[in-house]
Amino acid sequence: MGGNTFIGVDGGGTGCRLALVREDARFEVEGGPCNVSTDLAGALRELSAGLDRLAAQAGMDRGAVRALPACLGLAGVVAGDPRPDISDALRLSYARILDDRAIALRGALGSRDGAMVGIGTGSFFAIQQNGRIRLAGGWGLRLGDEASGAWLGREAFAITLASVDGLVPESPLTESLLERYRGAPGLVAQSLKAAPQDYAALAPEIVAASDAGDRNARELLRRGRAYVIETLATLGWEPGMPLCFTGGLADSYTRVLPPDVQDALMPPEAGGLDGALLIASEMVE
Repeated sequence: MGGNTFIGVDGGGTGCRLALVREDARFEVEGGPCNVSTDLAGALRELSAGLDRLAAQAGMDRGAVRALPACLGLAGVVAGDPRPDISDALRLSYARILDDRAIALRGALGSRDGAMVGIGTGSFFAIQQNGRIRLAGGWGLRLGDEASGAWLGREAFAITLASVDGLVPESPLTESLLERYRGAPGLVAQSLKAAPQDYAALAPEIVAASDAGDRNARELLRRGRAYVIETLATLGWEPGMPLCFTGGLADSYTRVLPPDVQDALMPPEAGGLDGALLIASEMVE
C-alpha cells in the first residue's frame, strides 16, 4: 500500500473495527455497535473513541489522525448519501462515508466477477460482473434485512407469539423465550425497545435449536435459506458463478445450501475493513 498513511473503518451494527496503515505498519482497534441510523450518537462515540485509540497506538496526534484520508463503511448509511454530518462530527478532513455493503464487496471480491452475500446482524446481496455492480438489501430491519441475525431474532419473537395463539406448535425455542420474557406481554414489551443487535444476539441460540431439531427454529432457518437462494437467482447468479458469504451467519447458511450453490462457494479475499483500506489507499493516490 505504499508509503502513505490512511485509515479504514468497518462499522457494523454489532461492532466496529478501525485500522490505520503507515508505511509497512498496521494499527487496529475495535469498538461497539456502529449503526448511524438507529443510534447516530452512539456510533459517533464509538468512532471517535476508536480514532483516539488509533492515534495512541500509532504515536500520532489526535488531530493529525483526523486529517488523514479515511474511508468509513458504516451500517445505516443509505447508498448515495455522503453524510457530511458524520465527517463534521468526527472532524475528519478528507473522508469518504460509504454504506458498509460497498467496503464488504470490495474486500470480498476485489476486482473479480462473482456474487456475495453479507449476512450478519443485517443482510445484503451483491453481483459484480464485467465491471458492473448490482446491490440488493441492506435497508435495515424495519424494511428488510431478511435472513439476517436481527431478522431471525425478530421472527423468533413472532413465531413464539403465534404459538401462544395456537397457530403453530410450541417448541423448546418458543417455550424458552416465553419463560425468559415472562410471557407474551413481556415479549411485546421487549419488541418495542429492542434494537437490531438485540435481536441478532438471539441468532446463535436459534441456529443451535435448529441443529437440535427444534421445529420452529428449523422453519426460521428454512425461510432464511429460501430467501437467500431466491434473491441470488433474481439478481442473476447462476450455478458456476463464484459466490462468497461473509458475516457472522455465513457458516450457518452455507452448510445448508443446495449442492449446486455449495459447489460455487469460495472464500472472500478479505473482509470489509480491508475493503475500506483499499478504497482509502486509492484516495491517497
